[in-house]
Order: sequence, then C-alpha cells, then structure tokens
Amino acid sequence: MHTKEDILKALEQVQDPEIHKSIVELGMVKNLEVIEDKVTFTLNLTTIKCTLKQSMAKNAEEILKKIGIKSVVINFAEMTQKEKEAIGMGGPHVLPKGEIKNIIAIGSGKGGVGKSTVVTNLAIALVKQGQKVGVLDADVLGPNIPVMFNTNQHPVGDDKYIIPIEKYGVKIISIGVLTQGTNEPIVWRGPMISNAIQQLYTMTKWGELDFLLIDLPPGTSDAMLTVGQSLPLNYGLVVTMPAKVSTDDATRFYKTFEKLEVPVMGIIENMSFFKAPDTGTVYPIFGEGGGTIMAKNMNAPLLAQIPIDQKVSSCGNEQAPVVIADPTSFAAEHFMKLAKEIIQK
Repeated sequence: MHTKEDILKALEQVQDPEIHKSIVELGMVKNLEVIEDKVTFTLNLTTIKCTLKQSMAKNAEEILKKIGIKSVVINFAEMTQKEKEAIGMGGPHVLPKGEIKNIIAIGSGKGGVGKSTVVTNLAIALVKQGQKVGVLDADVLGPNIPVMFNTNQHPVGDDKYIIPIEKYGVKIISIGVLTQGTNEPIVWRGPMISNAIQQLYTMTKWGELDFLLIDLPPGTSDAMLTVGQSLPLNYGLVVTMPAKVSTDDATRFYKTFEKLEVPVMGIIENMSFFKAPDTGTVYPIFGEGGGTIMAKNMNAPLLAQIPIDQKVSSCGNEQAPVVIADPTSFAAEHFMKLAKEIIQK
C-alpha cells in the first residue's frame, strides 16, 4: 500500500513549467488523500487561469500510475497572495474593474487583418448607439490606435492618473499618444511590455464606461497573457479574414482565449467580400467561407462579415473612420449592426 510520503516523492518529478521547480517543493500539492490505489489531491496554482495546468495534471497522473496508482483525481485551486509571495510570485492577480461594465479584448493572432480598424469603427458605432466607450491599445510595440482615430493629441495627467484623450466620443489611451512625434521604435522585453499594459489600464482615469475595448497585438505571447490573466475581461472577440492562412492563426488565437478561460463572444470576418457599387456583384477577393468554417469548428457565432470598402481602408490615412466619414455606407451599416449585436449579447 502506498503512503502519502510515497506519493509526494513521486510527485517531486512534476515541475511547474514556468517556475522550473517541483510542485511538491513549491507547496502546490494540497489536501492529499490516499485510499488503497486511489489518490486525490488539489493542485494549488499560482493562477487559476494557468494555461499549463492540464499538462501538469496529466504529467502527475502518468507518474502516479507508473507506481501502481489506478485512480487519480486532481482538483485545481489558486494560491493566496501570501502563498504566492512565499515562492517569489507576487502575481499575476486580476486588477480591479472600477466603473467599467464590460471589458472586451479583440485579437486576431496575426497582423494585417484590419483588427485595429475593426476596433476603431466598432468603438464609434457603440458610441453612436448611446454607449460610453473606451479603447486601450495593448499593442505596445506597434501602437496603431492613435493613427486610426486620426489624433495627435497628448493626454494630460499627474503622478497618479492619466486623463485619456477623447475622439469621436471614445476615450483612448495608447503608448502611441504618449510618444507621438518621436518615430522612435520601442524595443522592450516581455516584462516591460506587460508592465506597460497594466499601467496604461490602471493609471488611466476611465470613469464610467459601458465598454472598454482592448486592441491586442498579433501573436499569443506576453501581451496576450498579461491581458488575459491580469485584466478583468468579460469577453474576447476574434477577427479573421476569409483566407485559410488567416483563419488558422485566428483559430490558435481563439484557443488561447479558451486556455485563459476568457469567454469568446464570437468571430468577425473582416474584408469578407467586395460588392461592386455599380452592378451589386459580390467578389470574394480574399477567398470565401473561412469565417463560417472557423465559426462552425469552434462552435461560435459569426457575428459579422465586414465588406471591403475604400472608405474603410481610408481609416489610418488621415481620414475619419467609415462610420463617421460615410455613416450610410454599406460597410458602416455592418459595423452598426455588429455594435447592436454586441450590446444585445
């Protein structure tokens, strides 16, 4: 018969893949019970949103079965702040929400799909429907939101708070508005990027908002993890193009939201098609069906198929976003419909 000491000795082989220490040494094994050939314990994590918790649990189960344990039940819990500090992990912890009702992170997994354009027009469309809206640009290394909103304003503030700039009724904060006019690249490692995002969120005086939209950078690394683990997100939105190369990356991004336990509200297919203004003929310039297939595979709603429109692409070229420049256009109607859908959800 196996004792608790036998089980703990075996579990010393399981390491936390981020801290690179044994889960036993880190005090992650709690409530251990051994009844004949059945073992039950709680894996006490540094964050309940740990993307690698299933991997650690699987590793532990395999090791215990090798020594003759037939049944392994592993529950998950999160360390207290004191427990985290005791092993040198002060975080990540979820930041306070303040007066913000809904926080939605919007990403795509790759660049060039028009994500920032979607964020900009969606934010303004929400304002047009009576919502109080803010946008946080989490793309620290390549901030595009100031360009999309066609603003060169600088925010004001003091040692405690930054007053966000306001354009088209949307409150905006971005590293881009803090460094405008320099054209100098931001060359930072991951921890600096993470700290910058958290500071932009906590130091900005958002006030009361119905929606805060977060424009995520491409990829699924530091910035994405910081937003997913430390900001109090309500939902995620995934932007894709119809082409397979885009939907493949967007699918990985969708699954990252799932691993971070962020509910995904749905999928937006951008540059979905071009409708000729003279004949009404629809041309699928970047392919077709990608967003529909992805939505079916992910069992998620396809919230919008935004058409290609020259006035949409003018956003970011010192012209107003399409929902301002041409509010009755085909594309603007799609953004307004998308905003209504999100308000209802």
